[in-house]
Amino acid sequence: MNRLRILALAIAVTAPSADARQQVLYEIGGAQPEDQLGRVVSGAGDVNADGFSDFVLGGHLSDRGGRNAGLAEVYSGINGSILYTYTGSTGEGLGYVVSDVGDMDHDGHDDFALSSPYKNVIVGGIGGGLRTHAGMVDVRSGRDGSRIRSFAGSVSGMVLGRSMSGAGDTNNDGYPDIVFGSNTGVAWIHSGRDGIVLTTLTGIPGSSGPGLAVSSAGDFNGDGFDDVTGGDFAYQGFDGLIQVFSGLDGSELSRVVGSWP
Repeated sequence: MNRLRILALAIAVTAPSADARQQVLYEIGGAQPEDQLGRVVSGAGDVNADGFSDFVLGGHLSDRGGRNAGLAEVYSGINGSILYTYTGSTGEGLGYVVSDVGDMDHDGHDDFALSSPYKNVIVGGIGGGLRTHAGMVDVRSGRDGSRIRSFAGSVSGMVLGRSMSGAGDTNNDGYPDIVFGSNTGVAWIHSGRDGIVLTTLTGIPGSSGPGLAVSSAGDFNGDGFDDVTGGDFAYQGFDGLIQVFSGLDGSELSRVVGSWP
């Protein structure tokens, strides 16, 4: 059984103080063997609107729902109790990435997202086709845990949701957006208002694309639109590459290339 310790950190505004102490608020362990809960962790915002920030944990190799079905749980910040539990189906890897996304449906409760990158997606109803390991991203309501919307991979092997993050308000419409990537290396910013694609992000020549790792960057260039980052750890023989993209139009704002020793 793995355990996760949630710490409160006393941080001085000026120089660090010798009196600063770490206090363990909660210690959380998977309820079943091989849950591997806590492989990924994220703040969830205030999902139950009680004035305290909550958090979400993922364990994509949990076997509760079948081999490597995956697991995600949302916990209360005020007392550490479980607010929501989600269990995947065999092989789909629910909880590979978990993230806060802000109050996407404007109901006063912060919402959160869970990815299942190895999920098989059925298309066309009964008798339709099957996209193997197409992947899926679910946005869940903080108010009641229900699905607000979902995004499914369009082809087999896409592994949609291998990276994912709240994106901030990239189009400045008052709704927080979401960004996620896939094994194709492409990343997409989707509208929090209606779920449509706002921007498609692609890499530079020689890179695998920004979809391997994505994150919000805040308003990087100060134009009033939140921006995002994308990364390719394997660029130029694992030197690595980070790009910052404009939320306004998806153009590259900045680029950093690492240096492998």
